[in-house]
Amino acid sequence: MRLLLLSFSILLFSTTYSQSTGCTDTEACNYDDAATDDDGSCWYAEMYYNCDGNCINDTDGDGVCDELEISGCTDPKSCNTEFATNRTLN
Repeated sequence: MRLLLLSFSILLFSTTYSQSTGCTDTEACNYDDAATDDDGSCWYAEMYYNCDGNCINDTDGDGVCDELEISGCTDPKSCNTEFATNRTLN
């Protein structure tokens, strides 16, 4: 009987899995596929940026995301300068 109880105990403990905490949201930048319990540590990229902080869309390569570009005159000597502008019109 002891051998049976010992065998059952060993089998029971060997089949339990260890729980791991971490970010379980697949949309998060720090998703952990090994995590079984979400610990609230997930973080996400800012809008228009990827998880590395780079613009997702920057067709002109100026470091300003296309969605955030404001076109207009940036010449301070011009009478129609738009100070909110971050892109010069050609």
